[in-house]
Amino acid sequence: MNLIVISYSFVEPLRRRFATKTLWILEDAWTDMLWLTVFGIGSINKNFKKKAVILPLMAIEEIFEMCIYGLRRVIPAEIDNESMDYCEWKNGYRTEAMASVAKGIAAKVSSNTSLVVTTALKKLIGYEANAFRLGVEQTDKVKFYLFAMFTIIPTVTGSLGIIPMLFYDLDNKKKEKMYAELLERRLETANKASSGILSE
Repeated sequence: MNLIVISYSFVEPLRRRFATKTLWILEDAWTDMLWLTVFGIGSINKNFKKKAVILPLMAIEEIFEMCIYGLRRVIPAEIDNESMDYCEWKNGYRTEAMASVAKGIAAKVSSNTSLVVTTALKKLIGYEANAFRLGVEQTDKVKFYLFAMFTIIPTVTGSLGIIPMLFYDLDNKKKEKMYAELLERRLETANKASSGILSE
């Protein structure tokens, strides 16, 4: 828990030094690197079957992953806010409701697709759903593929999310210009509204 709290202290210094896009990519790459390490070590000499190796290894992975917990909680929300502000800056209106609906639909599609693909993959590798109840043990091949399904495969497919972020061109300099212009517009709108109210 303390590590999670400490991780938030890294956010502000990193935000001053790096653009939001860079921080998101670094955070994603850091997590991918950790899981690639778990998969690599777990694959050697069937370490994924050895509790004395795999349990401490995954505990260490979690510790290192919690080092960037603060970034993972702050940066995506900041990207959402920046995107809404960017839309207002370029188009003169905000789209929070539409963006929220689109995110919800995308999350449901992703979840349902993942369920279908996972079920298909388990069938493909010969996973026996009732093995425990029947007193049958999964083969080493099936155990390895299950290990891969929950380590390397999500890492590889999840890393594709970096591709859209490469087109996120709101760097710190452009962001400063955007917020300066937005502030000027909002003050102008507020002044007009105040003048209208006072004139009535």
